[in-house]
Amino acid sequence: MAYLRSLNEKALHDEEAGDADYREDTLKSDSLVDQLFELLRNDIINGKIAQGEKITEIKLAQQLRISRNPIREAVRRLEGVGLLVNHPRRGRFVREISREEADDIMFFRTGIECAVIREAAATRSPRDLTRLRDILDRMHAAAAAGDIAATFALDTEFHRTICEISRSRRSLRAFDEIHGELRMLLGMMGTIFSTLEDAAAAHEPMLDAIAAGDRERAGQLMADHIKSTHLEVERYFQRLNTT
Repeated sequence: MAYLRSLNEKALHDEEAGDADYREDTLKSDSLVDQLFELLRNDIINGKIAQGEKITEIKLAQQLRISRNPIREAVRRLEGVGLLVNHPRRGRFVREISREEADDIMFFRTGIECAVIREAAATRSPRDLTRLRDILDRMHAAAAAGDIAATFALDTEFHRTICEISRSRRSLRAFDEIHGELRMLLGMMGTIFSTLEDAAAAHEPMLDAIAAGDRERAGQLMADHIKSTHLEVERYFQRLNTT
């Protein structure tokens, strides 16, 4: 895939050098919309494009030196997955997550992920367990290296792989749809663990329960895991209300 600098880095370059020349950033025409979608999506969920910020197609077209058509389609897709909101006569803006929406995200996540981990515990194969073990090993290594981005990317990969192991395509689709909103929320809050190694270690009991084929324990561990995150969400919004 062609290399693309983040929009945040491009903005910094603009400030230092005036109008930036992005002709060095080549885009494959057959996957242009997909690349733009991933570029913008990643910058949004990682907080490089702030919540509430306006997305302007003309500005993006000028920065990337491409036509507005693929940008328009990528922006529509971002709106479709809930990362952008369209305000009539004002334009599209990065979604701002409210307390009520955060609670809804956690409620939905609990229903989906507790169900799929129970199914994964019942249907897992040796290959499935090897996949999960490899993800956690890499997550521990990333945590030990202090690599925040890699640690949380592997966190997502672990949870998504459980969905894949459950063999439920609809659950996997639901996970993918909510993931962007969840990452925006967690990025807004910052880490909820005292250390990155704690974040990695928190997943070990779930892998053990899946490996043992213990459906009920696996489901309860996932429920507890999400509940701890939800409690931090509540504390975050409480702090906002007192400042």
